[in-house]
Amino acid sequence: MKKHFLITILFLSVLLPVAAQKPRVTVIPFNSIGLSKSDAQSLTILFEASLQNTGAFTLIEQVEAVNILEAQEYSLSVCVDELCAIEIGRLLSADQIVLGTVGKVVNLYYMTVKLIDVQTGQKLIAKKEQDESLSELVRKFDSVARLLAGEEGAGSDSNKVVQLELPEGRYEGTVKDGKPHGRGTLHFADDNEYHRETYEGTFKEGVIHGFGTMTWANGDRYEGEYRDGKRTGQGIFYYANGNRYVGEVRDGKYNGQGTYYYSDTGPYAGDRYEGEYRDDKSNGQGTYYHANGDRFEGEYRDDKRNGQGTYYYSDTGPYAGDRYEGEYRDDKSNGQGTYYSKNGDVYTGKWAKDLPIGGWLSGPNRAREWVTDWWD
Repeated sequence: MKKHFLITILFLSVLLPVAAQKPRVTVIPFNSIGLSKSDAQSLTILFEASLQNTGAFTLIEQVEAVNILEAQEYSLSVCVDELCAIEIGRLLSADQIVLGTVGKVVNLYYMTVKLIDVQTGQKLIAKKEQDESLSELVRKFDSVARLLAGEEGAGSDSNKVVQLELPEGRYEGTVKDGKPHGRGTLHFADDNEYHRETYEGTFKEGVIHGFGTMTWANGDRYEGEYRDGKRTGQGIFYYANGNRYVGEVRDGKYNGQGTYYYSDTGPYAGDRYEGEYRDDKSNGQGTYYHANGDRFEGEYRDDKRNGQGTYYYSDTGPYAGDRYEGEYRDDKSNGQGTYYSKNGDVYTGKWAKDLPIGGWLSGPNRAREWVTDWWD
């Protein structure tokens, strides 16, 4: 009897760790059709967060995957077909991979995802979602992730939904030990400090954590990742005036790589900035695209052009085809710089507040001369 008991214990000690092991999964960056690469990358990371929230997978995150593949001289970003994706999965020692596409056709946004077994190449699950609103499509990420995780229904929470009256407001959703935990909606009290209206998303032990949507009384909205109650990770800010930010956030502010899109009205109508942010301001390397076709590439500090940069004029207007390369300070060309005219004229010298103040001018149809102002 004692011998049989010991054999049973040994048998269970082998089986239980295997049963508890979660499949290692990596998400191949979504292919984009009709959407920008930066939008597709942000949507990829948002979907990763939804997968992580299921608790069913051990996720190989994008940063980890990129580091592993770079060491083997592979690129994660160029993989769009199944054979390539499976090879990437093997290099990452993944059990499964998620391959997907996000796109826009006319006024319809859509996503398709497939969960593929790396060992056999078999498609385990495939799902397509679509919506007229990108934000509404993102809301469906959680249910798609739960479907991939094998949860029954994939559109409903099997845990009991309760209501709680909290200091912050009224909560409806799942709980653990009397605290919001899992998925729910928090309706903030009218007198809350930041004029928030609702948060719909995931919670962890009473704190907003995971992925969700926050709305404010003025019409602003944030959809993205939270960590320990703070907006941290990848997210999208939709502003009531039509402006939009897509990218990295940390401690509630733009931090890292991001893109800011201006609306079709106002002084910056149709412009956008792509680049680095720190504490809600453009800091570091970035590119600013003007609606008229002009473009600046270079260094930023506290939302202003500061440091080295290049300004390219569009193919229309009085400076068509011209460009300036050089130093900037307080958003203007200041210091040493070179101006290249489309007609071949080149000025190299000092600048102050966007004006040439002393330098050499030369060109195919003029003698080299010293100038201290704009030339004819």
